[in-house]
Amino acid sequence: MLKKKVVISTLSASLLCTGLLPVGLPTDDVSGRVYAETAAALPSDITDRMRKIRDAMTPEERQRITDAQDRADEIRKDLTKHKDLVTEIWNKVDAKLKQTADPNLELTQEDILFFVLAFSVQYDPNGKSMEEVLGEERAREIAEKLIKLGGFPGGLEDVAINDVSQLINKGQSNMIERFRQMPMNELLGIVANPDRAETILVQEIDKLINDPGLAFGKVLKNINVTGTDVVAVFKRLIPKFDPQRRAMAAWVTALIRVEGLGAGTPDKPRRRGGSGGVFNPPANAGIYTGSLPVEAVKLSKGTMDGKSVTFADVDEAQLKAYLDSIISGQADKLIQLAFSETEPTLKLRLPAAALTAAVQSGAVFHSTVHGLSFTVPISIFAGLDLSAGSTVVITLSQVTDAVKQQVQQSADQVDADVVASPAEFSVSMQDENGNSTVVGSYKGSYLQRGLPVTGQIDPNKATGVWFNEGTGKLSFIPATFGTRSAGSTVGTLHSPHDSIYTIVQSDKTFKDIAGHWAKTDVETMASKLIVDGVAPDEFAPDSPLTRAQFVALLVRSLALVEQPYQAGFSDVDSTDWHSTAIQTAVTAGLIEGFEDGTFRPDDSVTREQLAVLISRALKAAGGDTPTTAAGALERFADRDTISPWAENSVQQTVQIGLFNGQSDNSFAPQGDTTRAQGAVTLKRLLQYLKFMN
Repeated sequence: MLKKKVVISTLSASLLCTGLLPVGLPTDDVSGRVYAETAAALPSDITDRMRKIRDAMTPEERQRITDAQDRADEIRKDLTKHKDLVTEIWNKVDAKLKQTADPNLELTQEDILFFVLAFSVQYDPNGKSMEEVLGEERAREIAEKLIKLGGFPGGLEDVAINDVSQLINKGQSNMIERFRQMPMNELLGIVANPDRAETILVQEIDKLINDPGLAFGKVLKNINVTGTDVVAVFKRLIPKFDPQRRAMAAWVTALIRVEGLGAGTPDKPRRRGGSGGVFNPPANAGIYTGSLPVEAVKLSKGTMDGKSVTFADVDEAQLKAYLDSIISGQADKLIQLAFSETEPTLKLRLPAAALTAAVQSGAVFHSTVHGLSFTVPISIFAGLDLSAGSTVVITLSQVTDAVKQQVQQSADQVDADVVASPAEFSVSMQDENGNSTVVGSYKGSYLQRGLPVTGQIDPNKATGVWFNEGTGKLSFIPATFGTRSAGSTVGTLHSPHDSIYTIVQSDKTFKDIAGHWAKTDVETMASKLIVDGVAPDEFAPDSPLTRAQFVALLVRSLALVEQPYQAGFSDVDSTDWHSTAIQTAVTAGLIEGFEDGTFRPDDSVTREQLAVLISRALKAAGGDTPTTAAGALERFADRDTISPWAENSVQQTVQIGLFNGQSDNSFAPQGDTTRAQGAVTLKRLLQYLKFMN
């Protein structure tokens, strides 16, 4: 598997394993108020050192660590599922348990995982201190039993809270000092040889276990736990709660800012307080983390169209090598590219030639910056010019204050609140002469864009929208809402085109839907700017829905950009209000019209016609279209009256729950569709496509 090691990731892993997780000391509980009389205070140089590194972190770096802790909490919720993460340590504990005659020393593999997570994650200056960790009944009971199993019959009366924290922090301090004293060529040798890094880790942990001054080290030694066991466990555990190594990068970047690494010389290692050159990490260390090696992404700054821009240029050879590893099944298809501390606009530039062989690989680029995310499947580049010299440019950009004001004004016009900072996303192709062309059409793919939400929202009343700078109008974009590991809400927008996006929330209703069976769904669809009333306070839920009205709603629900009319139906004129929606539906393959060349826009849309339109929309949006079951329509007594051209679509939409009968045993295929039925069916469609919560 292609995983070239770099300085940051190697040192991060080393420090993480040695210190369990990159966290400092409890700032208000250095010596542990509980059982403090049995413990000596930690040496002040260690505590000061840990605090300095912690204080040097930016809020974003601290957030990365918090995110890792949250993911570890998720593991705690199902310990049985993840118990194999601690197999090596558990094997030693289990063997020791079998040798003891004390029936009260009962421990399980889940207990060991719980304990490891408690001390590697919950022990945090901005979260739980060591005192609070052992304040949890289960953690305290496990600690008591382990200490007794490790040769201290008094349990926590013999080995205090501070003994554990001293082992953790001394391990971190020792590793920091070891890296500080190494000359750069030796550090680079570790980078080139991961086995050497692992050997150093094992050596340092074994030193802690064999240190006569560390009581908890004695516990581990007496249970026969070795440095090799600890490293093996954390090599499996760390990817679970820090999969992108963002917490690692945060810790090591802060460490380098405070300490400096690799400044020694072969004949005279650097000592604390000494002078001499300090190791400068790669220019993007701590700014870029992700699937590709740090040195594969070169960062620079400039301006474009009056905006400050960070350019992230990906090395062609290294990108191609990684994509080759995806094709051969040796690497994850999700290519993570995370950035911090950039200019308001990030332009990720990918050499097009590197993508050529991978367009059918299923690879996906997932870029994140400023809380924004953009997921771009490599398949959208199939058929484009990917020749040498061409560049794919993926842009994530915060908008100007002027645009924010325009978006706010547009939201005011529809009585909606803006609940996310607007952002612009785009994908373009740039030729060797620097000429850019927006990719625009994504071949029916709905690319995902993530926007952080400010404050609390109701998913039934909030929606993604795109802002048309030409018309000043906000239009619906499919969006789902979820919670990030840190507790904040994020909206995932699904769009088939590029634009400026934001999230709005409104609370719309109509007087004439009070007590109506479709009231909740109509309110949801109106609040999401999909359906309108026939008047400000009137929806007319039981009135027939015309063919033109439903096509307009369908085009809006799929977030399609309306196109100038040129379809040529004899009864549709380019000046008609519905002409652009009809043209867009024709282009998308949603409608065809009648054999006589008409569209009949003012006719009511029948239930079987609606089924056909919904079935085509499913296909156009890339939804699952299962093979129809022959018995799906058996319950309808009037099934033989369904037109042959609509039968398959009716079966399909009934089978997957998008359509119900007019009654338990009647479908009424030629019956009119009401406005309420149209709204409810579109809501079901969006939920089936996972375009709505």
